[in-house]
Amino acid sequence: MSKESSTKTDGQAEEATPDAADEKQAEGSEATAAEVTPTPSGSDGQGTTSERATAMRATLSARRDAESLLAEASALRRTAANDADAMVAEAETLAEQLLAESKQSAEKTTVEAQERAEGIVARARTEAAQVKQDAEAEAEEVRASAKAEADELRANSDAERERMRAEVTEEVEKASRAQLEELQTKSDILLRQVELGVHGLGPALEGAMSVVGDVIGSLEKLRSVTPGEAPDFAELKQALDAVEMPEPRAGDDVIVGEAEASDDHSPRSGSAEVAVMGEKSLATADRSDSPQGDDAGARPLGWLFRASQS
Repeated sequence: MSKESSTKTDGQAEEATPDAADEKQAEGSEATAAEVTPTPSGSDGQGTTSERATAMRATLSARRDAESLLAEASALRRTAANDADAMVAEAETLAEQLLAESKQSAEKTTVEAQERAEGIVARARTEAAQVKQDAEAEAEEVRASAKAEADELRANSDAERERMRAEVTEEVEKASRAQLEELQTKSDILLRQVELGVHGLGPALEGAMSVVGDVIGSLEKLRSVTPGEAPDFAELKQALDAVEMPEPRAGDDVIVGEAEASDDHSPRSGSAEVAVMGEKSLATADRSDSPQGDDAGARPLGWLFRASQS
């Protein structure tokens, strides 16, 4: 576009140049004609014929020169106009060619940029996929190692738990075994003591049986006594003082002492229950052997009457 404008400016300058030349030529011819044209002399008032002819020739020559210059200027103007048109056409052609070339270059550059951008995007995607795969693989390795460590810790904790459980179980078994042995020892001692006490109760039971028989005989005699034959109370008191109570056996003292010295565990209660059951069985046996079991409240009187009769 700059070349086209410069070309048009040059053409306009060339077109303006012949016009200026024609105007200058016309002005020059008029000036020459004015100079050549004779002026009337101050002496005779008229010029000679030769002088007029010379002036006319000069005027005609100047006109011819002016016309030739004008024709030459017109030719130059037409030539300049044609050259200017040719230059404008050439400039337009060149501009169109340059525009087409610039469009092609721009399209080519755009295509290359797109291809380069696509290549960069594809490479970035490939690198991102590779980085993702590496990250996943690393995460999987970390997860596997963490799982292995967790399994190992779990196994160690299970083993430690089993070991502690075994130790605690062993300690509890030892403690319980020691307690059982101690309880068994105490129970054996108590059983031996109870056995000794039972063996010692044999003579006492025999004496009690004889006393029961005496009491029963005394009661029968008391029923057969008439009111006039009642014994004297002074004699009864003397007889009561003379009655000898059965002395305690050595086994009874052992049983009572061991019952008081033993702790609050089951063996002591068992021995006490054995003693109580022995006493209850003896009492039941006395009542069953006695033909008059309903007169148990009369035993003191039996003792008294037996002593008085003896």
